[in-house]
Amino acid sequence: MKLLLYRAFAELKLNRIYLRVLSTNLGGLQFFRSLGFVEEGRWKEDSIQDGRGVDSLWLSMLRA
Repeated sequence: MKLLLYRAFAELKLNRIYLRVLSTNLGGLQFFRSLGFVEEGRWKEDSIQDGRGVDSLWLSMLRA
């Protein structure tokens, strides 16, 4: 994943990478935050999981 981020910023010259992860995906949240992604927003109950609404979190990382 670190190589992918390097290529995105250094080689492709992207300014921002963003992603969406469900709030129930605690492992995913921890992983992306450990890489430096920060929460930019939350969409309340925009997805259905096991028959109930769950929030989506939008995380992003800016080029340093």
